[in-house]
Amino acid sequence: MATIQLGNTKVASKLISYAEKRAEERSGIDCPPEYAKAQFKATRELWGKTDGIQAHHIIQSFKPGEVSPGQANEIGRELASVLAKGHEVAIYTHADKDHIHNHIVINAVSYEDGKKYQLHGKEAIEKVREASDHLCLERGLSVVEEPSAEVRYTLAEKSLVEKGKDSWKDEIRQIIDHVKGNVQSLEELADKLKEYGIETKITPKNISFKHPDYERFVRGTKLGL
Repeated sequence: MATIQLGNTKVASKLISYAEKRAEERSGIDCPPEYAKAQFKATRELWGKTDGIQAHHIIQSFKPGEVSPGQANEIGRELASVLAKGHEVAIYTHADKDHIHNHIVINAVSYEDGKKYQLHGKEAIEKVREASDHLCLERGLSVVEEPSAEVRYTLAEKSLVEKGKDSWKDEIRQIIDHVKGNVQSLEELADKLKEYGIETKITPKNISFKHPDYERFVRGTKLGL
């Protein structure tokens, strides 16, 4: 059984640093994982596409006891080869929780033609899950149909998502979801989010967050947290 979460980042180097630091297994497609930060950056600079989304992120989590870190990494690598042709990919496998999981980091810019990778919305997560389930079934692993987690969107944000654009609030949600499993307190969460450029303000009644590209804080309740 493998579950899927999707995300993206405007700071690829920080995501790679996080994923690499805790990796028990690592591999790459058209890119040695130990040089992923430098090679991803060089490709984006070569095509003059350094702004906006720098990398896409797939978290592929397996049922406890079904796979070893090596097997998980192999499945993650095959998944990336199906989904991201023409893009450099680094696959990092973590085993620091009760379930083994892959962090699959895809360079947003193709080294072949400079095109941006597209991985947005409900259709994207269904496409990734279908490919992941196929690879799991080939190996006799269980699969599960699981709807994506619901989040509260404002009407303006929903319009942005449907148009395939990026919501800064959604990016905060994704990063919080990405790091929250490795922290034990709000203070630790604030420290971890700082690595991604997100400021946190904690009061007795509220917790608020500020995206590095925006001036104002937004309360956690407004993010559906």
